Amino acid sequence: MSLLTNIVVILGGIIVALLYVITKLTNISAQALLLSLTKKSAGKLSLPSGGEAALKDLTSKSGKEQILDIALAKKWSAFCDFKNGHISPVYSFSMMTEKIFRHVISSPDFPFSLMGIIHARHRIQQFQRMNDQTIGAYNYTIAVSGARYIETGAECDIDIEIRSAKDDSVVNVTTMTVLSTDAKKAKAARKNRKELTAEEKASKVALAPTKDNNEIVQKLGKDHTLKYTAVSGDSNPIHHPTYCKLMGMSKPIMHGVYTLARSVAAVTDVYNLNETDGFVLECAWKLPLPVPNDATIRFGELADVKTTEWASVKGADKLKRSVEFLATSEHKKKGVLPHLRGVVFFN
Repeated sequence: MSLLTNIVVILGGIIVALLYVITKLTNISAQALLLSLTKKSAGKLSLPSGGEAALKDLTSKSGKEQILDIALAKKWSAFCDFKNGHISPVYSFSMMTEKIFRHVISSPDFPFSLMGIIHARHRIQQFQRMNDQTIGAYNYTIAVSGARYIETGAECDIDIEIRSAKDDSVVNVTTMTVLSTDAKKAKAARKNRKELTAEEKASKVALAPTKDNNEIVQKLGKDHTLKYTAVSGDSNPIHHPTYCKLMGMSKPIMHGVYTLARSVAAVTDVYNLNETDGFVLECAWKLPLPVPNDATIRFGELADVKTTEWASVKGADKLKRSVEFLATSEHKKKGVLPHLRGVVFFN
């Protein structure tokens, strides 16, 4: 064998090994990964024939009379600090994680490359509380509901609908928005972005005006991601202390859904969301949270939601109360950094 042939064989072996690790950890099919490497580009939409109108049908996955592992659900709840076995609708993502990756994100009709995708925003609408009675057996539907170009690339929404198997009534609906970045567009957007004023920078790490102020500090040890993976089933390599290095990161980053759940658990404690049938939640992740680290979670009831970015949240018009939450971390050189900001509407 020539030197060039040896190099090609070695590189091929490395690629195969990397694909194997990723498929085993994430439940994403090898076919989907190969499509992302060969036929799809980051930040570029690749819509099926029939366009966006056909996208939902082609990426849809449904199931009926699924039995929920209540013991695991309560273990997840306890890890996120929900009290008394309360199962939050945030868990809908975790209980659907394997199906989302195996059937929807792995679909050949998923609209863009899987390389470097980011879970950017999250929305939950609860219609009835999740408990042993409503969610012992459930029906579900998952599908990509839309895809669009944005300033820095492209994004799509993945809808997760959970229904009671008893009467097929809707328990909750989750929409996770996934972002794919086009490097050239992102660079241009950064170049054209106006520099923030000191006041604007400060607002990034501060709550909007609230009637009350609450704060918790959650310590995240170096094995916190592994512990959360065990109860959530979300084993993306970026959360693993060893495999994150294959993704080009020196440290694993904390699961965004964990910091969301921990924030909602804190809000639940103070405002008794465990006794609320209907609420709407929206949030967006700002920056990743590497571990080990401390996450500071601040929250409070908004003084006037109409003056905030949450003024026009869909489905919140009939809900009287609104609580904003903000998770931040401390960086030695950059100071306080925003990680997650969201709001919960309820009565």
